[in-house]
Amino acid sequence: MDSLIPQPSRNSPLVAYSFLLAVVAVWSSLFFRLSYVWDAYDQYSHGWLVPFLAAWIFWRHWDERPSPSAYGRLGSFVALAVLVFPGALALLVSESSPDWRPVLWLLAAVVVGASLALCQIAGGSAWRKFFVFPFFFALVSVPWPFGLETSLTFNLSLCATAVTTLILQFLGIVADSSGNTITLGAAVLGVEDACSGIRSLQSSLMAGLFLGELYQLRVKWRVFLCLAGGLLAYLLNIIRLLLLSLVVELAGSESIDRWHDPAGYLILLITLAALWQVCRVLIAFPSAFRVDAPRSPLGFCGGIGPAFPVLGVVVILAVPLMFAATEVWYRSRESGLVQAPSWSVIPASSETGVGADQPLPASVHKALGYDQGFQRYWTDEQGRNLHLIYLRWEAGRRAPMASAPHLPEICQTASGREIIAKSEQRLASVNGLQIPYYLYTIEKSSIRFYLLFVPNSGDGLDSSADQYGVLTEASGDHRWARLRWALCGLRNVGQRSLQLALTGEDSAADAEKEILATLRGLLRRDDK
Repeated sequence: MDSLIPQPSRNSPLVAYSFLLAVVAVWSSLFFRLSYVWDAYDQYSHGWLVPFLAAWIFWRHWDERPSPSAYGRLGSFVALAVLVFPGALALLVSESSPDWRPVLWLLAAVVVGASLALCQIAGGSAWRKFFVFPFFFALVSVPWPFGLETSLTFNLSLCATAVTTLILQFLGIVADSSGNTITLGAAVLGVEDACSGIRSLQSSLMAGLFLGELYQLRVKWRVFLCLAGGLLAYLLNIIRLLLLSLVVELAGSESIDRWHDPAGYLILLITLAALWQVCRVLIAFPSAFRVDAPRSPLGFCGGIGPAFPVLGVVVILAVPLMFAATEVWYRSRESGLVQAPSWSVIPASSETGVGADQPLPASVHKALGYDQGFQRYWTDEQGRNLHLIYLRWEAGRRAPMASAPHLPEICQTASGREIIAKSEQRLASVNGLQIPYYLYTIEKSSIRFYLLFVPNSGDGLDSSADQYGVLTEASGDHRWARLRWALCGLRNVGQRSLQLALTGEDSAADAEKEILATLRGLLRRDDK
């Protein structure tokens, strides 16, 4: 239960620092985990700015904080204690799946809840309500749920492609769209995730929220800024795509790399400038702004509840202890394990007769973030065409735990191809390894081909066939596989993915037989 409303108190700087450092410690656990996403995915690179912007907003609120209301007692302490378990669980699972969106949102919810509980204990319900916005602003750095992001990106790409193609045709340029690609004569322009508008949409959301706070706009105008920024960013992305199409038409597809990123940065700057100008225009309408809050009468140290600094020290120590416990968990399970068999693709040479390795487009590397990747084209003795794509991510916290963006359901559909059929997961025996795979039947422009897809399999540590099976489960956001990784103490151990397509075979059964025979000549076991 709550105590009576206290009188504002003048505390020593130690009390204030214990509260502020406790909040910093709680948020550092989330930002540390999110740093992988910010580094690996361009659409979330704005996340590197969020901690600094959120800290500025929090500091501004700190200077304007009200006098404390009833200090939270038992309920707030219980809430803070209860959050320890889901927080520890989120840190444990995210160690093996650092890019798994649900566990990142679980950790974010725990961090927000713990922060609000600390505010309740420090200054009562008045502080808890007053500091809500800085905490929720920081959530713009958390990646959106994978299904929502994928669906939105795909549909925005298709829309941008269709609109750009119509404009090009209106201008008298011969252009055709298929999926998220635009064909301009002999050149093909792919509409990547960055061109879909999703990256600008997420950045404009952050900008709209920050400018709304900077200018102290009322809620409806903050909502307007976010919506207007998202719409403007998407329209500018269509203009960007149109300009890139004209560059390809005039100078060829090899010139696209020189203009792609600069055009994207220019769009971001124009969007920010437009939102800032909207705020400047609103200055003429006082009703759009909230009444300026006076500086806090509490100064830097005043008003903090008597539970600090002891509680602050406990929280500050608890965060590194939770990370230490996670490390002990994984190391204790890795100590008695041996390295699981791994495989790689035999290098191309004149003796193998399978063509030469070629680099994948820079845009693919940028999107997937692999450490090693190449493709091969060749024709076998029966005149059938084959295409191999091999990707590998090295072990480490920054290596992806899943090749979801590389799934045929995404990349083949985005290329304008239609998936006719997909097999159940099967196993192929290759040099003593059990390689899981799926067989896809795919069609485009009445041309049918067959694709064998080997999902992510790791170099994982292993002491039994069952644990090795955990590593070779189908990837993606498979909940049970990721939870089993954490429970077995299997961290991010590096992954590889392979696609082998065959054109020129009549049936799926015959194609599967030929692809598997080819696969056995391409893979080798790497014993360490």
